[in-house]
Amino acid sequence: MTLHYIRHWTYVLVSFLSVTLVANAQDEIRNSGNLRIHSGANMAVYGDLTNNGTFTSNSGTIYYVGSALQTIDGSSTPDANNFIIDNSNGIQLDIEYQITGSLTFTDGIITTNRSNAATEFVNFLDDATVKRYGRRQTCGWCGEKNR
Repeated sequence: MTLHYIRHWTYVLVSFLSVTLVANAQDEIRNSGNLRIHSGANMAVYGDLTNNGTFTSNSGTIYYVGSALQTIDGSSTPDANNFIIDNSNGIQLDIEYQITGSLTFTDGIITTNRSNAATEFVNFLDDATVKRYGRRQTCGWCGEKNR
């Protein structure tokens, strides 16, 4: 796994089974290898995510947390079981994102580029669900597969 951290300091929290790792990180996480969140583990992202490798969350949960706009981009599609947004300024999605469990809006929005609907959207797989609390919405494209 290769992760590159760029820009200013922030925090990334990654839990693996019963071990919790808290690391000082920076504004952007760049995955150029194999990033895997083990079953039942959680990962909190407080900045941008660039995924150029394999990113799988199994039955874990990915939290996107903050108050500044977060961008998700790269050359490879991330795969999340549970995807939780708690960011008052939301997420700019510049690549496809696959969700197999639930998408939960605690606070914030997902924005995609409507001019590029073929590659920038949220893709709900299998029996995925959307849960909404507070201010939340999707601006752009959402799709369903295998439902």
